[in-house]
Amino acid sequence: MMSREHVLAHEKFDEIFKPYAKALGLDEPQSHPEWDALQVKIDIMQAEKMAADEKKKKEDAEKAIAVEKAKKDEEIKNRDMCISGYFKKIRDRNLTRLVGQKPGMLKALMLKF
Repeated sequence: MMSREHVLAHEKFDEIFKPYAKALGLDEPQSHPEWDALQVKIDIMQAEKMAADEKKKKEDAEKAIAVEKAKKDEEIKNRDMCISGYFKKIRDRNLTRLVGQKPGMLKALMLKF
């Protein structure tokens, strides 16, 4: 069972009982029929828990992808709104005549108006 491995891995076991482990019969695992049924139940529970964890990780990954996609779509929408808003402002202020002019010409045109 799990407690056997825990005890064998403990540092105090190494200090005190390691030389006597063979004499005490601790170096080979014991088998009891009652424990076999319990071990099967424990194995089933661990398998179910691992399956649930895998399912949760998969759902979390899908959710993170969906959030990232929504965020990216929102950024694209905001960018498009900013760009269209910019060009609407240019049109509303009647500055479309200045689009495509050289920078020196822009200053001259701005000074006239």
